Amino acid sequence: MVLGLPTFILSLFWCAAGMSNQTAKKDRMNLVFMFPDTLRAESFSSYGHPLQTTPNLDKFAKSAVRFEQAHALHTQCTPSRVTMLTGRYMHVLGHRTQTHLIQPYEFNYFQILKDNGYHIKYIGKNDAFSRAWRIQ
Repeated sequence: MVLGLPTFILSLFWCAAGMSNQTAKKDRMNLVFMFPDTLRAESFSSYGHPLQTTPNLDKFAKSAVRFEQAHALHTQCTPSRVTMLTGRYMHVLGHRTQTHLIQPYEFNYFQILKDNGYHIKYIGKNDAFSRAWRIQ
């Protein structure tokens, strides 16, 4: 499936907006976002690597949405991740460096999902959210 980042972000918000806090948890779709660091798509078996390099991710990819066309909006990790998490270009609120992270007042899809009754678990290094930001 090929989706551009804006289309993906809009579809995510549409799904989250359509889910009310009263919706049973069993009726909700699970969302897992994986942003591997310094790993190109062709390193994964599910993207055509000839060796079985990622068997568990391959199984997961069979029932998940895989992006065939994705582009980083910045050469540095943090501005690129902030763009993915907020749906805004990094220059809109000054996220052009590795140190200007998402603030509590900024719109981001984790907070939208949380506000709509989803349980949010952030695992791995945090180079996108400031220490002041916490999922309320």
